[in-house]
Amino acid sequence: MLSEEVADLDEVAKAIGRSPNWLRRNWSKLAQEKGFPRKLPCGPVWPRRPVVAWLRAGGVVTALAEPTNDNTAGGDMIATYKEQLALHYGGGMA
Repeated sequence: MLSEEVADLDEVAKAIGRSPNWLRRNWSKLAQEKGFPRKLPCGPVWPRRPVVAWLRAGGVVTALAEPTNDNTAGGDMIATYKEQLALHYGGGMA
């Protein structure tokens, strides 16, 4: 039953047209740059459905989820933090 849900290193490498050694060395970079599914923590195996979906999509980067907060919109977070501290404690920061 599990063999239907996971794909091992050799099978995934063959599906993407690379050698198992190449995939072992580059899967993380492929995940970061091309949206390739992350492997399971139990070893060099991947969840089958996300790999198939990635292949069907042409190996393209999937849209990343929007952050649930707006912390990244403020620019320099350290400067913002210092400003908020100064406002809260009523003085300038040295």
